[in-house]
Amino acid sequence: MGANVSNFLFLTAFMLQMAACHTAKQTLTIDELKRAEYRSEWSSKEKVKLNDGIYKEKIAPDSATELVVRLTDKIAFGDLNGDGVEDAAVILLSDPGGSGTFYELAAVISREGKAKYAANVPLGDRVKVEEIDIRSGQIVVKMVIHHRTDPRCCPSLRVEQEYRLQGDKLVRQSLMEKSQ
Repeated sequence: MGANVSNFLFLTAFMLQMAACHTAKQTLTIDELKRAEYRSEWSSKEKVKLNDGIYKEKIAPDSATELVVRLTDKIAFGDLNGDGVEDAAVILLSDPGGSGTFYELAAVISREGKAKYAANVPLGDRVKVEEIDIRSGQIVVKMVIHHRTDPRCCPSLRVEQEYRLQGDKLVRQSLMEKSQ
């Protein structure tokens, strides 16, 4: 009987500890990413805090032109920093009011279920991001970029790029051309 009580207490303590660990390792949600703060080279504040996935800022005080930064639907979840918790990679679209639309890849680390910006890297003007994924701690971006003879409207070169989060930087590990 004493062994059964001992086993019961051990299992109860173990289950409580596992529950505490699970709670401490909360993962990010899309809603959290839609409210996160990101670095932006386009903003006069150098940072943008999204509200339901969008940020707006006047280019100049009396201007009708606005910078608009949007979280796209290209989002991937996976561990980027080796802590065993799901982080995220997202694609942001910045429209500073001219003819360009600029895409960037951002890495977001989960800190107790809260989105913490880690790093970003520009992907290009008027490119087509088809898919992102996180594999073995690397972010994989499948996209169409401009070949040197392409007009700005019409990228045609399919590529797959891999990035790794190193400290506060996203470092490209590879760039491979893909066939149509």
